[in-house]
Amino acid sequence: MKRHWRWAILIALMLLGFGLRLYQLEAQSMWSDEGLSLYRARQPLPELLSGRIVIDGQASQDTNPPLYFVLLHGLRALAGESVFALRYLGVLAALLNLPLLYQIGRRLGGWQLGIGAVFWLTISPIHVWQSQDMRNYTLLLLWNLLSVYALSQVVRLSRNQGSGAFRNWLLLWVTAVLAGIYTHYFGFFVLAFGVLALAIWVLWRWQGWPPPRWLILAVGGTGLVMLPLLLVALGRFQGAPQVDFVFVQPLNFISHVFSVFGVGISRNVVQPWWRVAPVLLLACWGLYRLWRDGRKTAVFLLFGYWFVPLFLLETLSYFNPLYNGARHLIMSLPPFVLLLGTAVYTLTPASTTPSGRAGWFRLERTVVAALALAIMISQAEWLHQQFTSPSLIKDDIKGVAQFLNEVAQPEDAIVLHDTIIGFVFDYYYEGEAAWTAVPAWGQRDEQIVTAALEAIADGKERIWFVTEPRPRIGLSANVLPAWADDQWIPFWQRRFPALWLGTAVKGYTVNPVINNLPPAAASLDLQWENGLHLAGVQSPAEARAGTVWQPRFFWFRSDSAVEEITVSLRFIDTQGQMWLQDDQPLWPHFPLAQWPPEQLVQVQPLINLPAGLPPGSYQVMLRLVNRATQQPIATAAGPIDRLLLEQLTVQAASAPADLTDLPDFTSQSVRINREISLLGFTLPNEPHRPGHLVPLSLYWHVWQPPTANYQLLVEMVDPGGKVTQSVVTAPTRLDYPTSAWQAGDLLQSQVSVTVPGQADLVQSVRITLLEPDGRTIHRPIQLGQVQVVPWEFRAELPPIQTPLEATFGEPPFANLAGYELLTNTVQAGEMLTLTLFWRTEIPLNRNLTIFVHVADDEEFLVGQRDSIPVNGSRPTNSWRGGEALVDTHTFQIRPETGVGTYKLWVGFYDPSTNERLPVILNGVAQPDGRLFLTELEVR
Repeated sequence: MKRHWRWAILIALMLLGFGLRLYQLEAQSMWSDEGLSLYRARQPLPELLSGRIVIDGQASQDTNPPLYFVLLHGLRALAGESVFALRYLGVLAALLNLPLLYQIGRRLGGWQLGIGAVFWLTISPIHVWQSQDMRNYTLLLLWNLLSVYALSQVVRLSRNQGSGAFRNWLLLWVTAVLAGIYTHYFGFFVLAFGVLALAIWVLWRWQGWPPPRWLILAVGGTGLVMLPLLLVALGRFQGAPQVDFVFVQPLNFISHVFSVFGVGISRNVVQPWWRVAPVLLLACWGLYRLWRDGRKTAVFLLFGYWFVPLFLLETLSYFNPLYNGARHLIMSLPPFVLLLGTAVYTLTPASTTPSGRAGWFRLERTVVAALALAIMISQAEWLHQQFTSPSLIKDDIKGVAQFLNEVAQPEDAIVLHDTIIGFVFDYYYEGEAAWTAVPAWGQRDEQIVTAALEAIADGKERIWFVTEPRPRIGLSANVLPAWADDQWIPFWQRRFPALWLGTAVKGYTVNPVINNLPPAAASLDLQWENGLHLAGVQSPAEARAGTVWQPRFFWFRSDSAVEEITVSLRFIDTQGQMWLQDDQPLWPHFPLAQWPPEQLVQVQPLINLPAGLPPGSYQVMLRLVNRATQQPIATAAGPIDRLLLEQLTVQAASAPADLTDLPDFTSQSVRINREISLLGFTLPNEPHRPGHLVPLSLYWHVWQPPTANYQLLVEMVDPGGKVTQSVVTAPTRLDYPTSAWQAGDLLQSQVSVTVPGQADLVQSVRITLLEPDGRTIHRPIQLGQVQVVPWEFRAELPPIQTPLEATFGEPPFANLAGYELLTNTVQAGEMLTLTLFWRTEIPLNRNLTIFVHVADDEEFLVGQRDSIPVNGSRPTNSWRGGEALVDTHTFQIRPETGVGTYKLWVGFYDPSTNERLPVILNGVAQPDGRLFLTELEVR
């Protein structure tokens, strides 16, 4: 291959590598070690060079030398301290790894080996991962590669020891080795490999003693320059083991190495054998191929470069653990990918085929190609997981801080259980509540740390305790959480993604029992039949979608209120449409039975307002539900739902800040026009029955204010392309038309579409935006599919207690073949069960409601039930011709009903118009669109 094509391939690989390492560079939260990097980069240079770290007033020494942090300090001064800017140093170092690796590969086995190695390093998941970490490992790799390349040049020019080129390469080797050691102490391991390689080469080349003077001077001079650092490193090694560092048994260590190099980082480190095996086989084959081709020097060099640093790391860790995860293995990644690079060395046409062995070499190339393809697929898939999988999210301290930015109020306090994460937490946290760390660095006395935690709560209403990560200073991890659970009342807890240490927050109320309503609270007097009272509520007048709304409720109970309650809040717009329902237990960790009777208890729930909630005014309705029976609890005045807030003004969420606060949805990303994009949708996965409503939510991003009031067309389409159902509605709230939408808005549509009564097993859903005159402004957008499960068809009715023949509808929709009533005599307050037996005549495309009324002669209702047939499961648009249905209705005779005779009526009405269906009994039309069944005696 011509030289310019080689350089073109190399540049293309570097661009690919650069793109992979820049992609989502700041998406992941900084973790605790990156917080230490930021801390050192912020230090003045004299303090930075000293390696001194001060945490909670206690000074300690960093276990890393200063070179990386000096460079990070300079980058911070030039580009600021955004996560992108600070992590860019690792990306730049990683990018420079590629051409150096190419040069080493070219020296050892030609351009094919160099290109192959660069390719594998470009897509290496562990190299991509470490390049996006604000730590010193890709910079260490840069110096290591430079030292190895310089060492190869020193060996090549050793015959001309007096030449300027020889001296320059020797000086570069010494400089690169020193730079590596001043970046990370593991640079000593690569130095050991270099000295060992030189010694073996000299003994083999000169076959005698003493070695050449230049080698003695180079090794001696390097040793003198690094002597101070060697003494510091020795002191670190002889000190106490670092927190969380333990010795890993050799077999486990080897499995870690091949898992990390072959696949990438994971929670358990060890990857499945089927992922690792192809990589191991190709690497072993690479050694064999180089040996077979007479490149024995390359074999010894690569094996030594891979083995010696890892052997020293594992051996020294036996005495004082130095190994703690995949990042510590990356120093031996280059020789491993060089061995994988022999795949290109084999598959390119430049590889010669000895005569008489063409069949063997074809098989060889086929096997190598298969292994290489398997590795490519595996690593590409793992790269995708690194960018998308929740299991590979670093300890989400950013998520913790951003959550507390929203919910922690000035009168609250925040406690970090692990003081080391304070550097990262402080970087992301912008709230008004004060935070501190307990225990402080070095505190191990349980009485002192519990007293410190108790002092923080003095005068505070709530404590937000970041219980994980746990303290890494030797204090038992359960002391403070157990004390907090015993002293305070938990009201909320949440775990955040974490790859290593765990991340969790727990909210506590110090004392929820108060004497009087706060002056800012609105007084209420709502009472429920179970003895629970709502005395007041305090809420901000405005809230913003995509944030947490925190009203304060002030409850008290009578002695009889002890059952557990779910509080259901419904957000209703001015047109009566419900946009949000939030159901939460009243207080699982402080049950009603433990409340002091007749004393006010303050409850402050956290209610997530989804980012798509349209702006505008909402009424907030309140309902209480018995958690044991799941039945609503009536208020003392009778109604189940009570108005809690007359008006809560919600502001729209905006992109890009609130994109992550949208509910989970299926991404669609369709740009409708210059004004609007469809971000995605949600459709239920469970099958639906004919006649049932399918809820559909759409999520929109507004780029610029629309110029017209668009309408939304939602259609169901059968497999043949026929539209079986359609709905035209407003894209969001009726009082927030598209002409009022603002740039940056994130908005939600809520639409319900009825599954047609005669629907096929699969219905596709598609949407279109319409101009005010009905013209479409874009092609229909296909969304998901709805699985339809037909109702079982029954043509025969069971035996009927009281048969009759009544026809409903004109033309006739259904016949009432009779009814069953267990008794005609009831007591006031009792439940009554009525079963109706229907047979469909002509199917309807409307959903009707059945009413069952019990009334006196003055038409006063003493019992009533209005419902969709068959307990709400069989809307009338799903009834099929000739189908038989058994329809049971249970209702209560009002407790205050007087003794006497009452009439039982039944009928259908259209809920959209309240118009009743006509009824014909024995050829005679019945008045008022209802059918008299029988009389009831109330005792």
